[in-house]
Amino acid sequence: MASPTAVNDLQIEAKFVSAVYLNPDLKGYLAEKIKINLEKRLLCVDTDTLLEPFRNRPGKQEWVGEHAGKFLHAAALTYGVTKNEALKMRMDRVVAALIACQEKDGYLGTYLPANRWESWDVWTHKYTMIGLLAYHEVERDEGSLLACKKMGDLVVSVFGNGPDKKDIGASGTHIGMAPTSILEPMVRLYCITHEQAYLDFCLYLVGSWEQENGAKIISSLVDHGDVYRTANNKAYEMLSCLVGLADLYKVTRNETYLKACNNAWKDIASKKTYIIGTSSFGEHFTPSGHLPAKGEYWNTKYVGPGEGCVTVTWIQFCQRMIQLTGKYKIVAELEIAIYNALLAAQNPQDGKVCYFLPLEGGRKRYGEVTHGLLPDICCCSSSIPRGIALIPELSAGTLNGIPTFLLYNGGRFVFQVKNEQLELEVQTDYPVVGSVAITILSQTPIKIPIQLAIPKWALDAVATVGNRRYTGNAGEFLKLKNTWKYGDTVLLDMKMPLEIVSDRNAPNPKFAFKRGPQILALDENISDASGMPASGWVGNDEYLVEAIVNGTHKKLHLVPFAEAGQTMARYNLLFDSIILISERKVKSLEIYRKQLELLRKEFPVSHLPDIDFFQFGMGNRLKLIYKNGKLFDTFSGDVVFEWQVKSETIVPNAYKVFIETITDNPVLIYENESGVFVCQGGKVELIAGTSAPINLPDFDGHRFSEVLKVLNHEILINIVDSKPVPNLIIYGKPWRRDAALMAMCLKETENLPIISDWVMSIREPYDFNNGGEPEADNLGQTLYLISLFADKSHPAVASVLAELPKYEVHENGITYIKGMSDFHEAPVYQTKWLKFGLKVMGLEDKYTIPDIQDNYATLFWWDYKDAHFGETIDAYEEYNSTNKHFYPYIGWAANHFHGKKSGLVSNRDYPLSWEQAASQANYEALEGFDGEYAKLKLGAPHTWHAGEMFLYLLFNY
Repeated sequence: MASPTAVNDLQIEAKFVSAVYLNPDLKGYLAEKIKINLEKRLLCVDTDTLLEPFRNRPGKQEWVGEHAGKFLHAAALTYGVTKNEALKMRMDRVVAALIACQEKDGYLGTYLPANRWESWDVWTHKYTMIGLLAYHEVERDEGSLLACKKMGDLVVSVFGNGPDKKDIGASGTHIGMAPTSILEPMVRLYCITHEQAYLDFCLYLVGSWEQENGAKIISSLVDHGDVYRTANNKAYEMLSCLVGLADLYKVTRNETYLKACNNAWKDIASKKTYIIGTSSFGEHFTPSGHLPAKGEYWNTKYVGPGEGCVTVTWIQFCQRMIQLTGKYKIVAELEIAIYNALLAAQNPQDGKVCYFLPLEGGRKRYGEVTHGLLPDICCCSSSIPRGIALIPELSAGTLNGIPTFLLYNGGRFVFQVKNEQLELEVQTDYPVVGSVAITILSQTPIKIPIQLAIPKWALDAVATVGNRRYTGNAGEFLKLKNTWKYGDTVLLDMKMPLEIVSDRNAPNPKFAFKRGPQILALDENISDASGMPASGWVGNDEYLVEAIVNGTHKKLHLVPFAEAGQTMARYNLLFDSIILISERKVKSLEIYRKQLELLRKEFPVSHLPDIDFFQFGMGNRLKLIYKNGKLFDTFSGDVVFEWQVKSETIVPNAYKVFIETITDNPVLIYENESGVFVCQGGKVELIAGTSAPINLPDFDGHRFSEVLKVLNHEILINIVDSKPVPNLIIYGKPWRRDAALMAMCLKETENLPIISDWVMSIREPYDFNNGGEPEADNLGQTLYLISLFADKSHPAVASVLAELPKYEVHENGITYIKGMSDFHEAPVYQTKWLKFGLKVMGLEDKYTIPDIQDNYATLFWWDYKDAHFGETIDAYEEYNSTNKHFYPYIGWAANHFHGKKSGLVSNRDYPLSWEQAASQANYEALEGFDGEYAKLKLGAPHTWHAGEMFLYLLFNY
């Protein structure tokens, strides 16, 4: 097979390309951090110590050779921004010394000849190459590039598949992930030189992962997508490999590489990251939802959350994924990581670095870890400066050709847009304040949009250009269209309210304070003194917060986690329970209502009864309802808790109810991935029977993220003992058509296992729910449901196939099926379902969708969309004039099929979905819940309606 080649520098054009950042004065919050990194780390570290293991081999420690390359990488990035001459002199000296240490054959490691290519030797070459290539790119220095080519030629000659070659996977640690992570600089070397041997070697590297003794990175991530179950789950090395794989995808366009990267990113972002934006405990990825907050000792070694190297490499991986996808959700993760884990790892007083970042009851152990080099040189102390140096590249750039700000960093930015340049100056002290001023410096007018990332926490984000106002949606890019001329100014203002966030740790989550992008901490030196020290403290941000914490009313002096612990004092981020006193407004509810307001502008509104309630117990959990101060069992009616209520706030998108009792005691009922909890009197109680696992995605970056959360809830709440029912109160059994649509939603949210027991128990091809009548659409629905968990050997498959001859119609040279569905014939709908079921089950399909009238034809919209009789009157048109309110899922199916925006939206915060006056529902069962609902014959929420809405919003926005 011929080796792939790249036509240009890269086959995949990056969706995001960084702007040129110019800020020699380094003004602004992030710029100040870059300045600290420059003046207190990069200009102070002893470079002779970094060079010693190259000058006098062997090095005193196995990976001691990584530090020189890491220094050069950070220094080159920082010099490109600051043009600091003292830093340039240090870089020049280190580069010259490294090149002088290179052997004739290209070797530039720290091992003796007898021990070459063992342990961390390839890893050392990786970082030396990264550093020298960074220097080459900022200085256009041919000597550093030549040194990298010599190293590249050497590793190509040493490692490979031939009989005279070494196995690179066996030459290093962590199932070969450490040595094969040289993929990153090898891809870069290929992109600079276009030498085919380098690309071939890159393909060899990823191929080595899949050999018998390999890490199986690609196959594992494509298969199950869980980084904890991939290789030995060593986070730093795996992320290093993924950074290289993402770069290789740009060159080869191999979609399997992209799928592996996407799956890994999604798993880490949704299940493996702490609220401070980093991952790993004790340097390894953890099982999903298991995020230990405290540090501990493993024998004599102290370990904890968030290794610094993992933080930086996670940021690099996010950078690559923005380049490949351009999605806002990745920007959101970057913001959290940079403002919290990254900046918290470097002491603003002296530039020292801490290895781990405990979230609870710990301190930052700045400078206490060394790897053979004194005073404080370790892998993390060399990595964190690189992460801080990357901030300018991550702040702004062109996104799909449009100048875009991802982070708000003071300085000048130059955007290259086709053949024109747009120069802007940003002035801001964000995130201390929520205001940003952007001024146009380009002398020539230019007509092009400018995009601003509106953080997902931002309330009432407004951009003003002259006398025009633009309102931004949280978690989206705000596009400003204008012909820009010199002196034009964009003023962005974002409210930054305090909020409470969960640490997402199972099984007993705790809570933290968050303001804007920053997690806040309680530092002992601040809290004990009831305020900032008179001198010595770096940072002026202190927030006085009144709250009930762990059941006690307190006034807390909080500081950003990035500044906490700088005096080596203990600090705390997490608390068992927090209820804000000083801020009664619930931010997440405001965001949700803003999204509902947008939705109601696009879709017609229907009015539900003015009755406040909320259901708890998603998935296979005990079902509970909160209403009028009582939390009671949905089925038995037994009261679990009861309060005398002064006020209550239901927050459907956060799965919470806030209560203030008549004695002014706060109560919080909430549900998360771990269970249903009641927080009162300083105690958090898990309600028995509610700990069954569920997955609750954030839908970050989606325009209707909060609405999707509620619709996800309305689907999950209607699963009872693995049975997906239309409404748990009025329907005792699953309906196949509703269950199939629910399954499509559960697949999107990774909740399919919740219904597996019921699906695998299916034996009959029909549900017999409509007056005991067999319905022909059930045949395809049954096949689809079975296909999610089993193959054609499942006994229900044979039962379905045996039924088909009863419904077959042979006419005009085609075969289709025709039977009853909802008490009328629906041959198009039924045949579509059958064909879909046969396809996903991998069975022979001899059927053709007939071109005939069927008012249910448009209810099947996700496949065979063209197979629709053009003159047909569909169910939406039939129901539209009479009882469209009764069956709103019909309208939402029409939205999918026709592109109409005819589906009804509730006027209430909750529920969003319903069904009314259905022939087979048991509305008498509603009497124990609410008499008005029973009188109106109203079942809410309802899963067919919720499912149609969920999929429409998910796929179309």
